[in-house]
Amino acid sequence: MGVGVLRRHRRAVQVAQAAGIAEIEAPAKSASKGDWEAYAASLGVDIEGLTKGELQSAVDALSEAVAEVEPEPATEADEAEEATDEPEPDSV
Repeated sequence: MGVGVLRRHRRAVQVAQAAGIAEIEAPAKSASKGDWEAYAASLGVDIEGLTKGELQSAVDALSEAVAEVEPEPATEADEAEEATDEPEPDSV
């Protein structure tokens, strides 16, 4: 993989973050190995010697691990339920 691909992807991540975009989408499953290397490296995955399939698996595993740690965003139904909850009376 060329260093230029990594630099372009890292630059795209920096530009997206500066613009307030939280995430860069993963490449399509059919994208080149170089695209997957650049994406995986931008996520901190050690890409040395990995095949394209292994890169995809590593990114998937990382995404699942992050999903387990991050709380689920509140849904509109959750927010509506909170808005209708009665405050509990003070107990003395």
